Amino acid sequence: MAAPRFIRLGLVLFLMKVSSGTYLAKCCPPGEIFSGHSTVECVSKPRNAMELYVRQWNTTAEGIPQCDEPEDLMTTKFDDLDSNNFLEVPACLEILHEQVAGGIAVIVVHCRSNKDRQMKAINEFLPQLAYVRKCCPNDTIFDSRTKACVPRSNESVSLAEFLRSKSADTELVVVATEGSPTCKKPIVDYVIGENDIILRNNTYSVMVPTFRNNFIKEELFVAEDTACFDMTLNRTLVARVCRDPGFCNDNACIRKCCAENEFFYADGCNKLPVPDEPTEFHVALANAVNQTKSSTFAVTKDYGVLIGKPCKYGMYPVDPKEEEWLLTSEGHVFVQDYAVYDQNKYCMDIFYSKLIPERNFYLFICFDNPNATKEANLVRLRMNTALELTSCAFLLMTLLVYVCLPSLQNLHGKTLMCHVSSLLLAFICLAVITWITPVDPEEELDTTTCKALGSYAARKYLYTSV
Repeated sequence: MAAPRFIRLGLVLFLMKVSSGTYLAKCCPPGEIFSGHSTVECVSKPRNAMELYVRQWNTTAEGIPQCDEPEDLMTTKFDDLDSNNFLEVPACLEILHEQVAGGIAVIVVHCRSNKDRQMKAINEFLPQLAYVRKCCPNDTIFDSRTKACVPRSNESVSLAEFLRSKSADTELVVVATEGSPTCKKPIVDYVIGENDIILRNNTYSVMVPTFRNNFIKEELFVAEDTACFDMTLNRTLVARVCRDPGFCNDNACIRKCCAENEFFYADGCNKLPVPDEPTEFHVALANAVNQTKSSTFAVTKDYGVLIGKPCKYGMYPVDPKEEEWLLTSEGHVFVQDYAVYDQNKYCMDIFYSKLIPERNFYLFICFDNPNATKEANLVRLRMNTALELTSCAFLLMTLLVYVCLPSLQNLHGKTLMCHVSSLLLAFICLAVITWITPVDPEEELDTTTCKALGSYAARKYLYTSV
């Protein structure tokens, strides 16, 4: 009875050994992937390219497998493996980045199958791929205070370590895309808990508050270009999410002139800053808001950030150190003696200049639509002309009364007739001037005619005072 038990125990141990050796490791060291120039050559990972994070404690072989013959080494796309493919171990997983074509794929590097061999592994032992977008590059984590990626200390936990510990019961390979999403509308940062991260259909998702109710959460996938998540300095998690356009209608939002990885110069936005250590935008924003007297904007709470200059007709700078201004709780800007500007009328950023070594935080207010100014000028000029012609009509009626009634033509009446005649001619000149004045200030006006009419009207006004 004991012999069959030992045989069964030995068989189980053998199968466990075979199973443990069939899981795939990462071909290249961390931070390296395959380039398109040579399929099995490890190179440094380009910025924002995908990277694999593999659990390797169940693997018996790491690195590129050594085949009997060099020509036996081959690659297969991970998605092409199915139940009809035989995969000989050892093998490894890696990202293939085609630098010329721009294609990225997960591949398996293995030796060409030998039909005479008995030990083969099929895809039931292949790990599960989980796709995710990390907010920060490798060896960096997110600083929720400055809303920027900072170097990771030895005590802090990386996102890869957190995901591996969260999925301890499964063989999981994380395929991570690095970088915050590029949002056409506001991007919002949320501090989330460990239970707010869900792995569903090989894709990670996060639970974040809805933009209309902070007590109700919604699920957002983070493998797409709409969200990312990462670790923070205080060992918490942060999710950066692209929200709908209606978010700013019910929540606080501000507008930054340039993208988060760009800096504002005189000639526009640039990804290459002149200073070696540029000042963080959100720190400068908090300092500027705290220096105001009446700002109600809460820089410590979650708020949306719109990216891009909204001004179609140019903008002018406002130095918060020289102008009285405030930021409302909705993210609207009020400048003293001016109107209140919403997020479609302003943007703010840190201005960099080669001529000015100091980096200052500036507001930029949009100029009004010149077409709207033209229409307002046209209405104003036409109203002035109509009112002046109305005055001319009553002056003419007064003059005709004195002309038609000789009894009124005494010394006082003749003096009044001269006075009314001068006013009538002066108002006629003013009506003609406002009528011929161009609506567009850039259009040229007949200077000679304008000067002649103005001089004639001025003399007539002088006659009325004689």
